[in-house]
Amino acid sequence: MPTPAVAELIDCLSQLAALYSETKRLDRSATLLERVVQLREGIVGRDRSDATRALIDFAEQLIQRRNYQEAELLFSEAATVQADMRGKNHPEVANLYLRIAETAAG
Repeated sequence: MPTPAVAELIDCLSQLAALYSETKRLDRSATLLERVVQLREGIVGRDRSDATRALIDFAEQLIQRRNYQEAELLFSEAATVQADMRGKNHPEVANLYLRIAETAAG
């Protein structure tokens, strides 16, 4: 569990990344989202929904930058973690597989 200061830092970085994304500053947004993924995985491990959410957010950002291959890899990673946590028939896992297919189609 992160300290309150670290949790606040992660939240601020996520919000700043969203702001950069909204203002089409996608390179800066992607850099921040990558850091959020690293922080969340370092704190809670890869097998937690917080870390998985960060992977999904980063993948969505990569799609906006038209980096479909890397986004597909992150969606796949998130789907694997979610399937392990929730079961392969869970709706969230199905949604991730759908995003993988959509991303592969470009």
